[in-house]
Amino acid sequence: MANVLKEKMYDELLSATCRILKLGSHDYRITERNLLSKNPKFPLCDIILKLDYAYNLEYLLSLWEHVTKQEPRFVFKNTGGAVSMSCYLHAPVKVEGHHAVRECNILRVNECLTVRMSDIVAMKPSTFAVFTKCIIRRNRDDTYVVEFVAFGPENESEYISLLKAIFLKKCSMGKQHLESNRFCQGLRRRSSHVLEKGRFGSSGKVANKASAVVTSQESIKQFYEKEKSLLSGVKFWRLSERHCRFALVGICFLLALYFCYVLLKKTPTPASGSVV
Repeated sequence: MANVLKEKMYDELLSATCRILKLGSHDYRITERNLLSKNPKFPLCDIILKLDYAYNLEYLLSLWEHVTKQEPRFVFKNTGGAVSMSCYLHAPVKVEGHHAVRECNILRVNECLTVRMSDIVAMKPSTFAVFTKCIIRRNRDDTYVVEFVAFGPENESEYISLLKAIFLKKCSMGKQHLESNRFCQGLRRRSSHVLEKGRFGSSGKVANKASAVVTSQESIKQFYEKEKSLLSGVKFWRLSERHCRFALVGICFLLALYFCYVLLKKTPTPASGSVV
């Protein structure tokens, strides 16, 4: 059973690491399970980090710590052409990176930097800061800079008071919204109950409110229907006015043609041929 749990943990850590760091198939190398079971001091995986890319290092460390119930360590190493990160479940056999972890760490060739969860927590400006990001930048020559970026409030008490104020405001707004919804639901239920059974005794006020709501809705519908009828009447009047104009123009044109025909008919035509 322990081996099955170890295998599940192994697969879970690898899949979480690839998902959180957004690694491709050629960005990491894993250690086989058999070799890791014989010597747990070996790294679970070795990762080649990209330049100027923000990695969610604190989130990954906290997840490893939660799954393994131990203190994992991530070791950064300058290989000369890139920076690699080896992920250990336990402390490595050879302790690397004796200097303290800072916000900006310069790594020369073959130098290492060991990072634990406690190192990141010590760098954060407050306990309520957001997850720390890790960025690898190229420095002069063959050196690299391992930079840890953390955002958080410098004054812890002001930050806590601000969070409390925001939380209380949201809670009060949520309560008001729930109360209004409950009141509306109660009104609907009572009004439907009263309108169906016709009981106007003690619940007459509620029935009046419900009837007022219904009548208001009906009046609104009637108002919209009147507006629609008026608009349709206006449209019909405009169309009829246009048709009348066209008809008048046509009648005038026909009268003019008829008048011209009468004039031409009354005028005598000159006789054709020679006069003897």
